[in-house]
Order: sequence, then C-alpha cells, then structure tokens
Amino acid sequence: ARALFNLGGRMADLMPLSRMEYSPETVARLRRATSLWRQALGQLGANFRDAPDKLPSAERLSATLDAHLDELRADARAALNGGTRNESPEGATSLLRELSLYRGLSEALISAIRHASALNWTQLRETRF
Repeated sequence: ARALFNLGGRMADLMPLSRMEYSPETVARLRRATSLWRQALGQLGANFRDAPDKLPSAERLSATLDAHLDELRADARAALNGGTRNESPEGATSLLRELSLYRGLSEALISAIRHASALNWTQLRETRF
C-alpha cells in the first residue's frame, strides 16, 4: 500500500510542472527522450490494468527507465549548457526539478512493481462468492 501511496504522490508532484513553458528549442531537443519515457510508463500502466501477472521484473523495468532518463538528462544538460540560450532561469530551474521528479516517479514505479510481482494474481482473480 505504501508503494502505491508513494506512486500517487510522485504523480501529483508533477502536475504543477505541466503548466511550465519551455523555449521551443528545449521542447524540440527533449521531445524524443520524453516521449520514450512516457511510452514506457504507458505500457506499464496498461500491463498493470490488463495483465498484472505479466509485469516486467523490477530489474528490467529499472534498466529501461534508467536508459530513458539518462538520455533525457543528457539532452537537458545539452539544452541548458549552451544548446538553448532562450531558456529563462525559471525554465532551467523547472526543467531540473522536472527531471528529478521523473526520477522519483520511476523509482516509485519500480517499488510498486516489486510489490505487485509478489502477489498471486491468479488467486486474487478467483471468484470468492
């Protein structure tokens, strides 16, 4: 239960950042890596809903999300270290905070997967009445 609570909290932390606007150059530079990370999360959400007994291992999920986050971090650094001169100081701070929140959300998901993998989903689906 704690893992799901933490997951919800991490998702809620990201909501205020959705209103932040970045320079078009920063958005273009980060689009691919952000999209890959979000697709991985979307697939994970579909697995949770449709086939929780077939969730990826926590180790495999960690490797996948870490790879996407590493690419995203490298693109953000490139954008902030000269590739994007149009980013405001507030935008740069927000971008770094957003990357930190993505990492926290990924860690919360990995924890939730560890707990979900320990459940006997077949037994939980059995009709009891």
